[in-house]
Amino acid sequence: MQNLRSVLKLVQYPKAYRHLARSSAIRGCIKLMSEIKLNGKHSPFSYEYGYLCFRVVTIVLGICILHRSDRLDASIGVMEEDVPMNPQHDIIQHMGHHVSSGIFVELRDKRQGCLDSIFGWARGQSPLVVASDIELLSTMLWDDRKVFFRALRSTYHPGISSVVFVLWQINLREQNAIKSKFHSTVLSEISFRYNLIATSDQLHAVTYMNIDLLSQKYLSAWQANTEQVDLEDCGEVIFAYIDRFKSPHPVLHAPILVLHGPIFLRSLAQFVTLGTADLLPAVLEVTVQRIWEEIKDPSEQYKPDVFVDSIRDTFVNYTMILQNRVFRIMDHDLFQGLIDVVIEYDLIDLAARAILMLELPSEPPTHKLGVSQSITRRTG
Repeated sequence: MQNLRSVLKLVQYPKAYRHLARSSAIRGCIKLMSEIKLNGKHSPFSYEYGYLCFRVVTIVLGICILHRSDRLDASIGVMEEDVPMNPQHDIIQHMGHHVSSGIFVELRDKRQGCLDSIFGWARGQSPLVVASDIELLSTMLWDDRKVFFRALRSTYHPGISSVVFVLWQINLREQNAIKSKFHSTVLSEISFRYNLIATSDQLHAVTYMNIDLLSQKYLSAWQANTEQVDLEDCGEVIFAYIDRFKSPHPVLHAPILVLHGPIFLRSLAQFVTLGTADLLPAVLEVTVQRIWEEIKDPSEQYKPDVFVDSIRDTFVNYTMILQNRVFRIMDHDLFQGLIDVVIEYDLIDLAARAILMLELPSEPPTHKLGVSQSITRRTG
């Protein structure tokens, strides 16, 4: 325990990060986590010891990714300048931002050679992680997902976009269909749970990975193979969705992007069960309220089609929630709660706005973009 705390103390000193770029520490901590079991199942997050091991895994993994992508020295230099200027941010937030941004750049630029260097897939390189260790980590996260989620919600936690990134990339290379199905299920659930609590410094990587992780391919595998833990866990996940729209910590959580809530609704449907109906009106309320906020005071980044997509996805994905077999007989209180939200938040007007915005182009006419009309004719 003391050794783990000593490693975590080193995080306060960016110059020490070069000494933490040791992939062997990742393997060691995963092994230590695997030794913690309850009733024959892995439960590392039931004890502080297991949680500290996981924190070390996330921190060392992030530092190793920066080191192997030749970004560590530059990140250390920037952090040493930024920390005194932005004391409201924790040092782990600063580091998490650099890790997330580095992952985003590698994925955006689609440079397979750089990914090979990070993971040690190129000839003559040592591996960042061993596939069997990642399989073990996946199993632990799955077995202990309820306590894992509760631990991350209730404590200040390091960004784990690096963990999701590694799980995702390893799964992309998996050739065994049975293993791939299991890992896809674990990855979908863990990444969704993390989406609900991820801090703003993680959004670069998380948002980019979601393009694939929230695709039909992963969602289908998740829907076909997942299992709810229990009512308490389902309630906590739904509460986390609601709380994401009204975070009391604006430094940690910027306002949720207007399109994210409606998209997340589809995944949230996996946690709807008997006993959660009383939460569903609030789910619709916060989702619609966020859309109205942006429509009335739009950010520059949002184009009309973003609002159209968010309104469409809200109706489609919330309808999927209500089509859950547990609601074959509509609960009176749920029905009344939904009617109240429809009236108070003008859902009919919102749908009408979407129809009107369909007439608004997101971009100026082609000739104002300076595009050759001959090219337009050829591609039209």
